[in-house]
Order: sequence, then structure tokens, then C-alpha cells
Amino acid sequence: CLPRGIGKLRDLETLTKFVVSEEGSDIGELKLLNNLRGSLEISNIKGVVKEAILKDKEYLTHLSLRFNIEDDDEAVKNDDDDEALSLKSSRFDLLEALNNDDEAVQSVLEFLEPHPNLEDLVIEKYNGSKFPSWMEFPNWDGRSIMLRQLTIFSCKNLKVLPALGRLEFLEDLYLSGLYSVSAIMGLEVLGVLKNAFPNLKKLEISCMKHWEEWVIKTTVNITLMPLLQTLSISKCPMLKSLPCQ
Repeated sequence: CLPRGIGKLRDLETLTKFVVSEEGSDIGELKLLNNLRGSLEISNIKGVVKEAILKDKEYLTHLSLRFNIEDDDEAVKNDDDDEALSLKSSRFDLLEALNNDDEAVQSVLEFLEPHPNLEDLVIEKYNGSKFPSWMEFPNWDGRSIMLRQLTIFSCKNLKVLPALGRLEFLEDLYLSGLYSVSAIMGLEVLGVLKNAFPNLKKLEISCMKHWEEWVIKTTVNITLMPLLQTLSISKCPMLKSLPCQ
């Protein structure tokens, strides 16, 4: 954990890792640190977020959001202690209940919307079935979203991908461990565009054990990934079709 009071350092520019914890700083302390720049990793994200935390941080270029879906409390690690086992079980049940409340999980990520200046985004162990509204990447006040690299990793309950094709500056896309996704790259991913992924150069997809098809159904002519240089697909045992494009 980090010590409480980090949020009072209003002029802080460098904070590469922020660990959310009950005994130390909670995630709300990040709200007023709007001079942060460069890279920031927020780990152990869980519980409830009640207000926007990242939207005004225009100087952040790299952001990692790492959710926690396990109980790592040192006090409950002794498997020989019946009381510890009971405590571990009850805490796990409580955390599991929160993780299975799809609306609650989505609301946490909803308040972690970054500024459109962000260039690199990593989302790991998010447990919702879909992403919140900002992950549809709408134009914010007419400003283009600058995201160049996106990694979505180990989001096992995610069923629907957002409209990634709208990210006109995206160059690298990594999708891995999305066990509940069965079909990708339809219009819901491309968005309603004439050019989808116009600057994408690298696409890696792995560990998608229920991914069956990659289909692009559209009634309009779409130029798809015209600059793609590297395509990697691995550990997708159910995949049976690729798009004709």
C-alpha cells in the first residue's frame, strides 16, 4: 500500500505506480493529482469508485488499469488455521459477489475514463461482461482520441468488444485471455466507418478459447487495416473462420 495523504501532493508530476488499498491510500486520492505525466499503473482496483478520477489528467500518456479479483490478505494465507480458512472463505464470497455484479464492476471502470491525450492503455483482469460507455471511444468535444497502443488482457467475462475501429491513431492492438468472446471484428468493433483501423500496424490475438469466428459483415465498402505489418493468432483452438477481407 501507499501512505495516506498522497492526494495532498497537488504538484506531483511522477507517480509510476499507485496501489489501491484499505489500509493506505484509496483511489480517490488520485482525483486532484492533475499534474501527473508520463506513465501510471493503478493496481489492486476493486470496491467502489464514486467520482471521475482520471479524466482531467491531460499529461498522462501511458495508463495501466489492473483489477484485483483475488484475496491476497496475509492474515488468511495459513491453510492449517480453521479460523483463517473461514475468514478467507467469507471474504472471497464477498469479493466474488462484487465481481459478479456486472453493473457494479462496470461502474468502477466508468469513473476511470482517461483524458483523450492518452497514447497507451492496458486493461487487465476487468471482470465485467462489457466495457462502459467511454470505451466506445466517442469523439470528445470534437477532439480525436490519441490512443496508439491498446492491450486488453485476462478479462475472462468480457463478451463484447468496443468499437475499436474508431481509434484512428491506433498502431498496436493486443487481445488475450478473453474467454467469453466467441466472435469479434463485426460492426460493433469497426464502428460505422469507411476506414477501419487506418493506422494499425500490429495485431496480436491469443488465448481466446471460445473464439469461433472472425467475421466482418457490412453493406458498405470498408478499407480494413491498410497498414497492417504483423498479425499473430495463437492458442485459439475453436477458431474456424477468417474474414474474406
